[in-house]
Amino acid sequence: SDESRDFEFYVTGKKIGVFSGKINILGGRTIKEILVIIEVENKEKNFDVKVNVQDESKVIEENEDVKALVKIYNLVKEPRYAEVYYTIQDFKGNMIVQEKKNLFIDKLNEEYKTLKLPEGISDGTYLFIVQAADTYSFAADSDVFIVARKKLVFESPLEITIPKPSTFIFFIIIVLLVILLTINR
Repeated sequence: SDESRDFEFYVTGKKIGVFSGKINILGGRTIKEILVIIEVENKEKNFDVKVNVQDESKVIEENEDVKALVKIYNLVKEPRYAEVYYTIQDFKGNMIVQEKKNLFIDKLNEEYKTLKLPEGISDGTYLFIVQAADTYSFAADSDVFIVARKKLVFESPLEITIPKPSTFIFFIIIVLLVILLTINR
């Protein structure tokens, strides 16, 4: 309680892209779930990408659209074309929606991008991913949003508390005694 630990990870990727998952940490009787996103890009790149899911799209219902501000910066002097992929993905790595377009980027391409979610999408946490690539370079960025039947506001990470074994055993003994007394009458 009231303790924290900082962990620093250095990751070298063999495959470029955006990868997501979860880390479960058990401390005493508490399990904390931490969402993890790893974006693997070229070391030397021609583009930089920034995506920011708009506040009104941070928590949405299943039939709403997701809107994000997307900025793609050209990091070299010459204007160039890039293949840009806009993707919605869950934290298991499943692609939900993807759109692709070719863009001519001089210095900066800035746009609001809206993606339509499919009907029946499950409640949960999703990624809005933008990837820009040309023949020599790959850059990516992502932002998180939540799909919920009812709009929710999360103020702390998911926390599950497991009861003490002695409390649980005491509860089972009481239940068994009540059942035995009921049967003997």
